[in-house]
Amino acid sequence: MLNVPENYAGPELILVYNANATVFAVTADFFHKLFSPETYQCNLCRVTYGHIAMKSEWRQYLDSLPYKVEFYHKDQFMRLSPDYLAGTFPVIFVRSAGAYNVLMPTDEINSISTVEELKEKLSTKLTALA
Repeated sequence: MLNVPENYAGPELILVYNANATVFAVTADFFHKLFSPETYQCNLCRVTYGHIAMKSEWRQYLDSLPYKVEFYHKDQFMRLSPDYLAGTFPVIFVRSAGAYNVLMPTDEINSISTVEELKEKLSTKLTALA
């Protein structure tokens, strides 16, 4: 959703990366993705980001959705929702009326290898919600 109104109250997509937001972690992740991308611990990051920025194909897809989209690193999300019992990342939730429902669990995200595949699977799941 390109222009989310301030008072938007509809469902939201919450994407949580398997990475921390500290300066040290972000720097280490950059070099890890650069020198050893096949062993990087966050498949959601690996599939949707280049070395520095979000892939434009992924950004355009997210902007086309009728949802507000929020992004969190796992440490940020755990402060926001410490009762997330599964505790596995990456994960994609749909948040509606304050409740978080897993839309794509870690194992499913980790099985994806391209942006196109992620878009297809996510679109299928979002269509099923409608």
